Amino acid sequence: MPIVKNQTFRIKIIDQLLSNKKWVRTSEIKRAIESKMREEISIRTIQQDIKDMQNDTRLGYNAPIGYNKSRQAFTYTEEGFTIRNFKLKEDEINALQFYAECLQVFSGYQLFDAFTSGIEKVIEGVQARKILKPLSNAKLIIQTDTLVTPRGNEFIGEIVSAIDNRFKCEIEYLPYGADKISKRVLLPLLLKEYKNRWYLLSYRIDICQIRTYALDRVKKFTVTEETLDELTSFDPSKYFNHSFGIITPDAKVETIVLQFTKKQAPYILSLPIHKTQKVIKQTSRSLTISITVMLSYEVYEYILGKSPDVKVIKPARLAKEIAEKLQLSAKLYKF
Repeated sequence: MPIVKNQTFRIKIIDQLLSNKKWVRTSEIKRAIESKMREEISIRTIQQDIKDMQNDTRLGYNAPIGYNKSRQAFTYTEEGFTIRNFKLKEDEINALQFYAECLQVFSGYQLFDAFTSGIEKVIEGVQARKILKPLSNAKLIIQTDTLVTPRGNEFIGEIVSAIDNRFKCEIEYLPYGADKISKRVLLPLLLKEYKNRWYLLSYRIDICQIRTYALDRVKKFTVTEETLDELTSFDPSKYFNHSFGIITPDAKVETIVLQFTKKQAPYILSLPIHKTQKVIKQTSRSLTISITVMLSYEVYEYILGKSPDVKVIKPARLAKEIAEKLQLSAKLYKF
C-alpha cells in the first residue's frame, strides 16, 4: 500500500509528541492528530503508523519506539531521536559520493575542499550509524567537532566570484587589536582555511603587496565591476611552500632543527608538522627533525605549545628567543 500524504502528516505529529515528552498515550496522539488535521482518526490507524515508523523500509525511519504496558504509553528509547534527524538511504549516499568527486574538479578553491570533506563526513557518519545496535545511542559513541561559525563567512560566495573574475574589491576591515575600521582596495587571490577560520589572501593595490585578511574581521565587502589582469606572478600552489601557518612574513627561508621527546615522536612521524619535514635522527629517547620555513608567529606558537617536549637545536637565535619566552612564562608562576 502506498504511503499517503495524510500518513506523512500524522507521523510528523506523532514524532513531535514523542520528541517533546517522555511518555505519550495513544489517546493523546489521537487528540493531537484530530485537532491539527481536523478529521477523525482510529486507534488502529495510529498503531499502524507507529508500526510503519518502526519497520517500514520505504520510510526508512527505523524509529526506536518502545511501549510500556503499565503506563500504556509510547516512548523513544533512544534519547534525542527524531525522524527530523538527517538520514540517508543507499542511493542518496551514492549520489553524495558522486557530487563529492565532482567537487574535486574545483580543488583550487579551498572553499570546495571544505564542501567535499563535509560531504565525506556525512557519508561516514551515516554508514557508521548503520552498524550500531537498534537501541544504541550514537551520541555516546561518535562525536564530531562542533564549531561556531565565525563572522565573515557570508562573504565567501562573493569572494569566490571576485577571484574567478579578477574583480577589484573594497573592504572595511578591523585588524585585531585595533579600534578603528579602515578601508582597503584590493584584488582577491585565494581563500584559505586555517584552524577553522577563513582567510583572504589579496593583492593590496595601493601598496602593491600581498596581504592576508581574516574574514571574521571584515565588516563590509563590496565587489566592483573593474578588473585587474596585471598581477600574473602569484602562484597559490607555491606561495605557502615555506609558510608555517597562514602568515607569510617578509623573511628569509631557513632550516629549523627540532628535537622531540620519545613521547612526542610517534605523533610527529605519523602527522608531519610541515611538508618539508625530514627526519635527521631517531633514537630510543628522542626524534630530531628539520623543517624549512620562514619564521613567523605560528612557529613560535607551535614550539611553545609543545614545550617541554621539544628543544630547538638550530638556529641558535631561535633557541635563545624560545628560552627567554619560557623564562618569562615561568615567572608568572610563583609557588
